[in-house]
Amino acid sequence: LVNNVFRDEHLVKLRIGNLGIGHTRYSTTGFSELQNCQPFVVDTLHGKIAVAHNGELVNAKKLRRKVMRHGVGLSTGSDSEVITQMLAFTPPLEEDDSPDWVARIQNLMTETPTSYSLLIMHDDVIYA
Repeated sequence: LVNNVFRDEHLVKLRIGNLGIGHTRYSTTGFSELQNCQPFVVDTLHGKIAVAHNGELVNAKKLRRKVMRHGVGLSTGSDSEVITQMLAFTPPLEEDDSPDWVARIQNLMTETPTSYSLLIMHDDVIYA
């Protein structure tokens, strides 16, 4: 339970902002190791994004190769890391200086034909 893991001294450190996302991990792809903990947080051209994902990508190997062909190194075996890196890509029709996160999410959904849930946080917005 959350109250068994996070004591008051831990929660005080989280009061800097007003948003947050989290996830408890049960591995279906990759291993239950610290490096696979979520949310995955990456720097993009438009600031940090945090992604929490539950589910399994049926085409994960293909998507991993696609991400790596763009020159992105992956440090885990997690589908969630692949999803995070795909969201960081600038879609073909997007202007470099104005991120359209809804379009990026829609683009991701066309590439990932399966059922899953996602939480994506950027600045002061959470997409679910």
